Amino acid sequence: MVNGTQEANAAGHFTQQLQQNGWNVSTPRNSTSAVSTTTIYYAPSQQQAAALVASELGVPKTAVQPLTGAVPVANATGLDIVVIIGPDLAGKGFPATTVPAT
Repeated sequence: MVNGTQEANAAGHFTQQLQQNGWNVSTPRNSTSAVSTTTIYYAPSQQQAAALVASELGVPKTAVQPLTGAVPVANATGLDIVVIIGPDLAGKGFPATTVPAT
């Protein structure tokens, strides 16, 4: 899980969400550049799993792309799926935008 936004801990939040759903995830980190939308990259033979991750995160299946050397993440080699959080996903309830009523 990679944070491609200026929202602190966005990758950590969504990493925890996927862990709670049973996914084996690596340590969250930041992208090498900001992104405009969430993208889920997959290694060969991992497209179906990437589509499932997209569904669980609530992002469109069009966000699922093959993993190439152009992905803005350092050291992505060996990873099956790389999720780069964009402002579209980080803006959906994370961080909380409302204060609970007292």
